[in-house]
Amino acid sequence: MRAFRASKGVVLSFTLAALACGGAPEGATSERSSPLLRSPAYLSLGDSVPFGYDPTRLPPLAAPPKTSNVFVGYPTYLDAAINDVLTNPTCPGETSASFMIAGALDRGCQAFKTDFDLLHVSYAGTQQDFALAFLASHPETKLITLTIGANDALLVAQSCADPACIVNGLEPTVRNVAAILTTLRHASPGAQIILTLYYAPSLDPGILFLTDALNSALSQAVTRAGAGVVTVNLKAAFDAADASFGGDPCKAGLLVRFPDGTCDIHPSQTGQKLIARTIRPMVL
Repeated sequence: MRAFRASKGVVLSFTLAALACGGAPEGATSERSSPLLRSPAYLSLGDSVPFGYDPTRLPPLAAPPKTSNVFVGYPTYLDAAINDVLTNPTCPGETSASFMIAGALDRGCQAFKTDFDLLHVSYAGTQQDFALAFLASHPETKLITLTIGANDALLVAQSCADPACIVNGLEPTVRNVAAILTTLRHASPGAQIILTLYYAPSLDPGILFLTDALNSALSQAVTRAGAGVVTVNLKAAFDAADASFGGDPCKAGLLVRFPDGTCDIHPSQTGQKLIARTIRPMVL
């Protein structure tokens, strides 16, 4: 998903919905150098949430980082808990269409690659192309997690004026995600596939509706795929974690905080750790 500083009270501030500060767990290493890793393997796929996007690590708030290690997403924490070897080709701004089709509309993935060259894994082609090549060379892959769809929802919200339009506009996302899940299952019959639903990054009614509509679309995609995919409800996890803060994920410290005290919609390291803890019990 593409990053931008969200404006208050607007559906568009939903940008990268989905998810104590700190860096990577001790002993964690970058997987950028090579996808040829020892087994068992864990493949993380999707957008800026699993990538670990943090706008405070980029200009104008910071100098361009020299390594992708400054971006730590939930797969790093989950990987430390399950003791597999992580490969993370996720891309900020990825949509379900650009995940599969080169040149399809995204919300900043290609720009992020061009401007910063900071993906955790360097590859040409689409993320799905990389995933299929990886799975072909790693038949021992144990786990695949997928977080995709929030950028689709943002694009739909930008062109819609009413709830019915949003629901109808997410039908391509249902088809795309179902196709992705089916493709992954055929490529790796023995791997466990986990699809995360999204959480709402604010209490804005428009954002709450968009989150629920997107999560419903993702659940429909799983049903259509019929691939034995496990879903993890991050919205419920965040709602429980921020309940004592009036339901505000910013006040609860679950979102990246800007220097002025406001929050981005990307998960903070606290939020990323919460996501990993929520997924962990579902891993076989």
